[in-house]
Amino acid sequence: MEDLFSLLIFIFVLIYVVVANREVVEKLTWQQRIGIAATFIMTIGFAVGCFYIGSQMLQNYIENGFIQMVIKIIMVIVVMTAAIKWMHLAFRKITNGLIGNDV
Repeated sequence: MEDLFSLLIFIFVLIYVVVANREVVEKLTWQQRIGIAATFIMTIGFAVGCFYIGSQMLQNYIENGFIQMVIKIIMVIVVMTAAIKWMHLAFRKITNGLIGNDV
């Protein structure tokens, strides 16, 4: 049930962001829209993969729960920062500077 709720929140937030930036989306060509969507999906896949693999490795090699939690927090910060920076760089290249200049 939690997974379904999280998925619904993700979809609603995604729709909100697209509607809130309607002017920018209308300026993009269909190839750019597909490129943005593909980049977004790949970035989410990369982050989820890093979190899953990283947490599995932590459980196998580190016994202390507190240290696992601290390392997971650091891992989330590092992966999210890298993913956001990479995504903005890709958006800037795909849209010729229309999206991604706020980083």
